[in-house]
This record gives sequence, C-alpha cells and structure tokens, in this order.
Amino acid sequence: MFLCVLALTGVSCEKVSYNDKPAAQNASGESVDSQQQYALGFNYNYGIGVPLNYEKAIEHYRKAADMGHMSAQLALATAYASGEGVTKDPAESFLWYQRAADQGNRSAQYALGMAYLRGEGTTQDPILAAQWFEKAAGQDNPDAQYQLGMAYLEGKGVSQNYNNAFSWIKKAADNGVLDAQYQLGVLYNEGLGAPKDETLARQWLNRAITQNSYRAQKYLREMDGVKEASVEEIIDQRLQQANKKLEQEQPSTDAP
Repeated sequence: MFLCVLALTGVSCEKVSYNDKPAAQNASGESVDSQQQYALGFNYNYGIGVPLNYEKAIEHYRKAADMGHMSAQLALATAYASGEGVTKDPAESFLWYQRAADQGNRSAQYALGMAYLRGEGTTQDPILAAQWFEKAAGQDNPDAQYQLGMAYLEGKGVSQNYNNAFSWIKKAADNGVLDAQYQLGVLYNEGLGAPKDETLARQWLNRAITQNSYRAQKYLREMDGVKEASVEEIIDQRLQQANKKLEQEQPSTDAP
C-alpha cells in the first residue's frame, strides 16, 4: 500500500530508498526525499500499512513541508486549522497555507482568502481576500469562484460589479456550489448582472432545493406570494393544535 501512495505522488516506487538522499526531483520540482516524507505522513494520517498515528503524520508532513513539498504544506495547514494531531493554531495554519498558496495550490489559495476574509490567523483584509479568491477561481476552484462573485456583488475588497458577480457565481453554480445556485436564482429574479428571467430563477432555486437549501425554499415561497409565518405565529398555531388535541382526548361528561 505504501508503494502505491508513492506512485500517486509521482515518484518511481522502484527507485525509492530511505537509506539514500537523492537529489532527484519529480515533475513538480519536489525532491524525492520530500516525497518520501510526505508519503510516510500520509500513511500515518490514514493508517495505510501502519497504525493510525496523527502525531507521526505531522512529524513527517513537517519534514516534507520544510523541504518545500506543497501537498505537505497544505496538509500541515489543514491540521493546524482543525487541531488534528496538533494544538489548533490559526496563525500557524495561515503560515503554511501561505507557503502552499505561493506555490500555486488552489485549495491553499482559497483557504488563504477565507482567512483574510474572516481574520483567522491574520488581520482581516477583504482586499487580499478577494485577490486570493481570484487566484484560486482562475484555477477553477468552485468555492473561490463563489466567494469572488459575492465579493463583486457586495463590493467587498473590489469595486461592486454585478456583471462580474453574475459571471463568477454562475461558474460556481455550474460547478455544484449550493450557495451559488441559490444566489444565481436570486440574481436572475432581480435582474442583477443578467436580464431578469423568472424561469431561470426558478430553475436555479429548485436546483438548490434539491440540495436541501432552506434559503432557496423560503425565497421561492416568497416569489409565489406565500407569507412566511413568524416564530410567534408558529408557536400560536402549535398551541392551538395541542389544545384541540387535548379537547378531543378528554372523556365525555354526559350521562349515558
């Protein structure tokens, strides 16, 4: 199983030896030694051929990451973000996402955008968030496409531009992003970034509903003129139903 993992990383399994430290590189320019360390970390992380051990996984991921291995840097960033195998540390997570993003990893670029958007592990900066979303979106990361579209829609970190918002949200929706499908339905219904089209609005809202989007259900009911009950109205309705049920269950006091 270990050899298969190495093969997936682009290293020839027959040429790998832990006793040597070759200068060979794979197609991505990463050293064979860093590939070995990443593969070991991967195996420990998922219990492939060795007992599951997150601490050892982190140890080998770190060795590979320090040698510039992009996937190891991403794995290390994810671990620090979730606290798996290490103490949760947003700042450390941000550092490793930054290194992987600088190497062009689209998942890291998206994660970096979210970190800047939320101010997690770094100072909140919507401009830098939008810049990293654009890098990842340009590499067809669906979630980044949605976030970039929302940035243009709301004018956060970029100048508000409904046409750009529609374009990126449409790409994300086509790629299956639930929130993008809902938002696209709204854009079509309101004629933002595209001509108003109720038919297409309903189609995209229904797509979102098939993925259990409550927001899409609510918006579609509002389009149909169905009034959304308030919390107080719902409570009152349930009290009335409960009282009616109690009345029906009470035995009759009439004499036979």
